[in-house]
Amino acid sequence: MKQAKWLLLVAVGIAMVLPGCKKLGDRVNVANTVDDKLVVPILAAESIPVGNINVWNDDDYVYISYVMRTAAEQADQWYLKECYADIELLPRNFPVQKGSGEPDTSRFAYKSGDISRCREYTFTIPVGNWTGSVCAATRSVVCQLSDAVPPVEINGSVGWAGPYPLNRKTSATYFEYTFGDVSGEWHWVNAWAGTEAGQRAFPGDDAATYITHTIGATTNEELYAGQTQCGTVTVTDNVVRGKGKIFVTYHTASSWYAKSCAVEIALEASGIPQVDGNPQPSQFRYKSGALDPYVQEYTITMTFKSGVPAVVIAAHAEAGQSY
Repeated sequence: MKQAKWLLLVAVGIAMVLPGCKKLGDRVNVANTVDDKLVVPILAAESIPVGNINVWNDDDYVYISYVMRTAAEQADQWYLKECYADIELLPRNFPVQKGSGEPDTSRFAYKSGDISRCREYTFTIPVGNWTGSVCAATRSVVCQLSDAVPPVEINGSVGWAGPYPLNRKTSATYFEYTFGDVSGEWHWVNAWAGTEAGQRAFPGDDAATYITHTIGATTNEELYAGQTQCGTVTVTDNVVRGKGKIFVTYHTASSWYAKSCAVEIALEASGIPQVDGNPQPSQFRYKSGALDPYVQEYTITMTFKSGVPAVVIAAHAEAGQSY
């Protein structure tokens, strides 16, 4: 029996079901990437839908994510207590108990340990030399919570995902997964110039920040995609007696590129075009338009006529990396 020998590097509780996710259908499920996940229902006690297994990969890792259904999807909420996963080339390679044929999850390659009352959990597994299609078995120990204060765990059950029985002796199931080819794919995110801690942040929910520039000075700010620094932005000017130009120059980090840049200037942050407190780059007056090819340095020039000593600048970029 050949077991997967991969090393579990990371186990984190993050996952999201995207609107464009692929549902399990044909035996071969292709193009499974972060934007096109394979979604397999988790059935507790063989028939109760309690959540989904989301699977996708990049060049280095395959991600197996356990996500319980939301309150909007199901009134009776379920919680994860333990997660197990094993990946094999053939279903007969899954470890089973002698005689009974039941899966031996103690010998599954990936185990969460006790994660009582968790709603989401993800295994991050090195791809190694695997290509093409593999078989994946995922076991979930789940429960519900009582209305008592404090609540106690009730209705404990076991859930499996997939349409194919592991063998004729068990109700445990597995599914097939085909690695998506993501080489050369670009992944784009919103990037804003400002402070990581967000001291100069807009009031909306987006992680958008702004720059305060003093006329006659040079201002350097870091460019952040979420919490990841992806470059810097430098602001300079040639303003004399309240008239001149202000220059905003983007420099992306070595593996990052920009496919568009947009800048707006105002006397206060409230003067930047916003919707529900979130700045709107599409409404900014100074925009690069689509940059083709993508760039690692770009300057936007703004005309300035005012006698104020300082201004607020919102500098946005669509920043991305190729995988």
